[in-house]
Amino acid sequence: MNKLTIAAISLSIILGWQSPIWSNGPQPAASAPSEAVKAFSDLFGAEIRKAVGSADPKDDVQLADKLLKAAKDVTSQLELLAIICNKAYDLGLKDPSGYQIAIDAMKFLMDKAPDSKALCMRKIADAYMLRYKQARTPEDKQRFGEEAICLMIDASEAKLRANDCQGALDDAKAAASLAATIKSPSKEDADGLVAELTLRLQLERQVSQLKAKLQASASDAAARQQIVKLLLIELDDPAEAKKFLGTGIDEATSLYVPLAAKKPEELQETAVGELADWYYKLAESAASSNSKENMLGNAREYYELFLKLHKGEDLSKSRAILTIQKIDDAIAKLSVNTRQQWADLLKIADTKYSTGGQWERKDQKIVGTSDSGPGALTIPVATQDSYVLQGTFTVTKGADAHIVLPAGSSVVDLILFGWGGEICALSKINGKFGDQNETAVKTAKFELNKEYSFEARVRVVAKDANIEIALNGKPLIKWQGPTASLSVHDGINLRAEHAFAISPWDSSVTFSSLKLRMLSGTAQPVKISSAADDQSLINTSTSLPPPPPPPPRFRSGRWGRRGG
Repeated sequence: MNKLTIAAISLSIILGWQSPIWSNGPQPAASAPSEAVKAFSDLFGAEIRKAVGSADPKDDVQLADKLLKAAKDVTSQLELLAIICNKAYDLGLKDPSGYQIAIDAMKFLMDKAPDSKALCMRKIADAYMLRYKQARTPEDKQRFGEEAICLMIDASEAKLRANDCQGALDDAKAAASLAATIKSPSKEDADGLVAELTLRLQLERQVSQLKAKLQASASDAAARQQIVKLLLIELDDPAEAKKFLGTGIDEATSLYVPLAAKKPEELQETAVGELADWYYKLAESAASSNSKENMLGNAREYYELFLKLHKGEDLSKSRAILTIQKIDDAIAKLSVNTRQQWADLLKIADTKYSTGGQWERKDQKIVGTSDSGPGALTIPVATQDSYVLQGTFTVTKGADAHIVLPAGSSVVDLILFGWGGEICALSKINGKFGDQNETAVKTAKFELNKEYSFEARVRVVAKDANIEIALNGKPLIKWQGPTASLSVHDGINLRAEHAFAISPWDSSVTFSSLKLRMLSGTAQPVKISSAADDQSLINTSTSLPPPPPPPPRFRSGRWGRRGG
């Protein structure tokens, strides 16, 4: 064994080294350190030993900062990046002055290695737990505790998406425990997640037992029927259910499960309509409110797709429209203990309530056009709490697309492809326009008639907000600070306080989806002024019937893995 290998093994003991933190595979033996560990040993071994041997934790923090800066130069080497970031995290936690460095190290790793998201978020939550435990004022204790809860819940959902149900449940229980301790408004959310994951874990164990039965006796028709039903209805996983089709399974299930396992865009109109009807009927046999909602939600999605594919103005179209209305009513009447997911904001928007431009509804989409400046359309939903907003849009003329985001006591304008299509930013920050503040990001070449997707994740804790924006699934903007620093771009006028809004600016924009999910607290309906003037922040009575309030705490997405 050469000296380099011995040094690397020694370093791996100091590092507590393991394979990249997102790996679920077996850990490599200590006698066979990877090339990344060897490289780290060469680069930082001496400094690590010196810092570990020092009695002054500030030495650890100084090295953590150095490692984080070095990580930005090795983003193409993910294993080395993971080792560097994890060590920066460990060293940063040695002293309160290094907590932010530790958090930034995990955020950086999460951005560069998305598969690490669940574990990175849990580590960030642990850092906030240290801040929570060491906080000296009740305000700081509450603020850090709320942030830790949100991160634990996000980590739980990320683990669930990675099929780690037990890990997801552990994180959800930790969030629920802390939420109860600090009397957090997120307690209901965390408790609901624990209940859902506990049920899911029970279902997965039932599936495992049924698989064992079928392995012992493939002719066990009862076990085959039960496992298909559990996978299809209770776990909403037709792709897995498809594997167990065979003798004893009814004709309709044998026909539609393979179709449901396909991507929707692969299906023809007739198949889409039949799947919609089939899922609608399946809801009747669902055992839980969650699974019933999933089946109704699946039916709704297929009916909507049918309406897009179907060209005729006939009975089939009318029937699909009316069934969607019945589905919406059925979902609304489900038990209040069901944790809702997304609220469709475009569905409750009214094109009459804008402050400029021309607006029209085309099928399920809303099109806004403004030839001179902005023309904001206020959505009659307001919140001062934490949420996720997702949407898709297409610019057919000009460039700018604006989305107004409530942020605690303030609102801010998210500008996508502003300033000639070259810059995305939040506007305004401390009175500075988007192209002049720290959130400005130069984007890749903007394309007309191309659909873009965005996600805005806004967390509000006391008087501060943390805003994260992603474009087409990739991180774009991050900002954190007092909500008092935020305001809307000049010319964007709203008709209700703390409400969402969308707007073109010297452009024509088609908004094809806009969905809201609460992370904590509630979103409420607001009354919109019908006056055709440009006053902002009006909140008076109107003839517009208030929409139903989005249920509080739209949290997790569906359990299922439909469409491939």
